[in-house]
Amino acid sequence: MNKNVINEYWLMALVDFDDGISIKEMEKTLKLYEREEMYEACAGILKAIKQIKNERKDKKISRS
Repeated sequence: MNKNVINEYWLMALVDFDDGISIKEMEKTLKLYEREEMYEACAGILKAIKQIKNERKDKKISRS
């Protein structure tokens, strides 16, 4: 797998999230790329989704 491509999609997904794209929309995009067998794109988007979810969980824990 090409790590540069993975990192590009990861960064684009994070920017999209910051611009208002929901995780649900990102997951739809992920499924589209899976059907197209664009696995580096999938890896990058999935990495971003996991990061966003982990950051949300960390914020909830720190508020407790």
